[in-house]
Amino acid sequence: MKVSPTLIVLLALFLLWLAYFHKILFFGHLFYIGDNNSVNLPYMTFFTANLKKGIFPLWNPYILCGTHFFCGYACFLPHSLDFFYFQS
Repeated sequence: MKVSPTLIVLLALFLLWLAYFHKILFFGHLFYIGDNNSVNLPYMTFFTANLKKGIFPLWNPYILCGTHFFCGYACFLPHSLDFFYFQS
């Protein structure tokens, strides 16, 4: 049985991908780097903390003595996949 070179390359790429993301796939670690740490994660934490209190945050009092939150420059529109973040 002859194995095609394309299949070998695809298998090698899959194994490299698996080796790179093994902590995320098998051990539950998270992959946060760059803007996700500095902007998105704090905003998401602030947003979910206020939603759990029953408050929809339009204003963020922690930045520059208060700034717009929901219509701010770095804010996000809640995405359907963010539901999983709300569960934690």
